Amino acid sequence: MGGSERATFLFTDIEDSCGLWERDTAGMEVDLEKHDRVLREAVESRAGRIFRSAGDSVLARFESAADAVKAAIDAQLRLRATVWGEATPIRVRMAIHDGEAQGRAGDFYGPALNRCARILGVAYGDQILLSRSIRDSVENQLSSVTNLKPLGKVHLRGLEGPEEIYQVGHPGLKADFPPLAGLDTSPHNLPVQLTSFVGRNRDLREINKLLSASRIVTLTGPGGCGKTRLSLKLGEQVLEEFVDGVWFVELHALTNQDAVAGAVASVFSVAERTGQTIEEALAEWLQPKKALIIIDNCEHLLEGVSAFVGGMSAQCPNLKWLLTSRGPVHVHGEAIYRVPTLSVPEEDETRLASITRCAAVKLFTDRASVISSFNLTSASAPHVASICRRLDGMPLAIEVAASWTKALAPRQIAERLGKHLDLLHRASPSKLSKHETLRAAIDWSYDLLVDQERRLFRQLAVFSGGWTLEAAEQVCQLEIDPIHVLASLIDKSLVMTEEGLAGELRYRYLETIREYALERFSETGDEVDVRRRHLQYFMSFAHEAEKGMTGDAQAEWMSRIDLERGNLRAAMRSGLDLDETEPALKMAVSLWRYWYYHGQFSEGSKWLHDLLDGA
Repeated sequence: MGGSERATFLFTDIEDSCGLWERDTAGMEVDLEKHDRVLREAVESRAGRIFRSAGDSVLARFESAADAVKAAIDAQLRLRATVWGEATPIRVRMAIHDGEAQGRAGDFYGPALNRCARILGVAYGDQILLSRSIRDSVENQLSSVTNLKPLGKVHLRGLEGPEEIYQVGHPGLKADFPPLAGLDTSPHNLPVQLTSFVGRNRDLREINKLLSASRIVTLTGPGGCGKTRLSLKLGEQVLEEFVDGVWFVELHALTNQDAVAGAVASVFSVAERTGQTIEEALAEWLQPKKALIIIDNCEHLLEGVSAFVGGMSAQCPNLKWLLTSRGPVHVHGEAIYRVPTLSVPEEDETRLASITRCAAVKLFTDRASVISSFNLTSASAPHVASICRRLDGMPLAIEVAASWTKALAPRQIAERLGKHLDLLHRASPSKLSKHETLRAAIDWSYDLLVDQERRLFRQLAVFSGGWTLEAAEQVCQLEIDPIHVLASLIDKSLVMTEEGLAGELRYRYLETIREYALERFSETGDEVDVRRRHLQYFMSFAHEAEKGMTGDAQAEWMSRIDLERGNLRAAMRSGLDLDETEPALKMAVSLWRYWYYHGQFSEGSKWLHDLLDGA
């Protein structure tokens, strides 16, 4: 047996086996035979195979995740019913995970097995733990008496990122255990990432070193090079180092230099007080805290960010700051890390193993395999390598190109993209900048869209900070149901999804793509009509929110307004720009309670004055 294959793995071992051997060596020899027989029969009865057994540990492989879970339950039930020697009943802990593994001489190796071993390492005797991927695979395939209890995210020693762990529950199994070691209890607001993180280990190490030596670190680079994702991953890795948490602040929806403090204050629910500015209130709140604050997309508010971070840094000595910007923020004490693009294969490289090792190729393959049945082969690898080289290893550009594997083969993508880039080279003989390369990839993808996709892509640019399906249906006008067109834009990596309130999906553009969409939006004749519909929709939203904030659902409505703040600001700005101040003024009046409860008197007062002056 050789090569790579995907399978489900069950790992088991005996809790405190060393102590058991010390207390009753002869009895343990007998008990271990009973243990081995129970595990072997349980695994084989569910179509599994034990491929490694060392001491008291058993490693088994299954084709089906559900069979692995059922085998673990069978084994635990039989172990609990077994009569053991005089020392102590044997208690076995179990872990189940799945993934790609390398098969060699009947054995298996690789990251999936490492992760399964680390999950086993945090389990207790009599407990069965599952990874998130196993839980997702089996939740509808088990008996009604079996339940899967979420235990939280656990940081597993030596592995990147926390793992969501679930405990198998069954009437015949022990249910109550102490909290898992490494349980993620650090406070944070880091958004859940729906796609895997590829490469960047060296970058993470270097940024961590800078952050250890400096209190302010700025990640710089062109739009689409991966600054935001890198900052979030770093935040996950250092959670345990900051007792007061890691906090993420987005600035992309802001246009006012003075709004930076308010954006940070809203994350911590810090309010203005009489005789005290929002900066003063925030400094008082943050002064004793040991925390990391990540501020994303600083490039359009450099003056405001520099003044705010510089002031807070002087007053709050235990805070650290991680900023992302297309260039330096120019704040005193700032350390700069220029985020490189992903590694790409050499021009003449044709060997599959060498091409596969490059981070850009790994990203392309990962994203393509999610939306299609794509597998990197010796035939497709040179074309994928060409795509990654032509796109200069820019992560966002590569994701956009990979999304087309649902309709085009890598050779076709490489040819079409190459022609588009060659046209740009002929127009400008000098080497394309990273920004021009990214724009070319988005431009090429846009040109491949059908008319309804292009129209929705342009109109969605009116939203600031994301949108719901209902908002898109009301604001954007198409001849067909927008959900089908929106789904197509998601498939093409032009629109991102994220979880909103109560599990409702929200949609958004990455800022670089929104900038492109806004350019296209301004070129069309429907911009004014779309902005008016956006204004009317959010005027109605604000009116409904005003009523909601006086009832039992007040907390829910406050959270909904938090999510839509960018859209509410954009709608009021449209009221001023389009001379539609009446609905914008109604919106501002409806939001008074929100501003009051949040202590954001300055922003509310400014909007009311501006709209009254423009009326």
